[in-house]
Amino acid sequence: MSIYKLHWLFKERFNKHNTNHYRGYTNMQIDQLIYDASIQFLDEFASDESNQQKYDMLSNLIVSYPEQPEIVPTLLGSNIYEVKLSNLTYDYFRLKRVWAQTNCGLIKVEIVGHGRLNDILNDQYQKPSKKWRRLVATFSKTTNKNESSLLIYSEDNFDITGIRVEYIRKVKPVFFGGYNTPEFKQCVDLNGTNCNQYYNTSTPPVDLEINETYHSLIVDMAVREAMRILKDPSISLQMEKINTITN
Repeated sequence: MSIYKLHWLFKERFNKHNTNHYRGYTNMQIDQLIYDASIQFLDEFASDESNQQKYDMLSNLIVSYPEQPEIVPTLLGSNIYEVKLSNLTYDYFRLKRVWAQTNCGLIKVEIVGHGRLNDILNDQYQKPSKKWRRLVATFSKTTNKNESSLLIYSEDNFDITGIRVEYIRKVKPVFFGGYNTPEFKQCVDLNGTNCNQYYNTSTPPVDLEINETYHSLIVDMAVREAMRILKDPSISLQMEKINTITN
């Protein structure tokens, strides 16, 4: 469904079939509402692989090897390797699986939370082991930057030469066209030129990347958010419709 059709559908549903019950939204505002809804869509469904319908909703956004090339990790010392999420091909949203290329072959990496990490590293039955082909990893702040990294823990003589990351990528923001985004304006104010990486009046329209089967649902979610902003009491009916589709 084109971005033009998405805008039309949003206006049709939000205005209660052209009764003009509400003030109009600008194209930039509708683009933002649709993008916010798409991120909410990812957040709600990215973790649930047990429901095949929800998993199918995101299938075109899952990136794995070889589309995501193997990354050479940085050895931080003491058998700790780092992979910066900013080095991924696409903007990262949610992790699926990680494999490590080692001097013992390709090994799946167990992802653990910070709360369990120290206990696991000190437990002879859970800590990294070349003999048992076991590696563990956790998320952490990137060294020297306010970004996120994946830290992979190994042991002596258990060398990691490459990391394969399977993840859900973010969708690109939609763009109706015909206006300069705040990011473009800020870039021009700061740099003057070389700002075409941001949407502007010369940028062609950008459609929603989520599977078209679910575009109508994204519009419903955008309408729900617009109602929430205006504190519309009918939002409960809109929420009931969305729950019926997704449950």
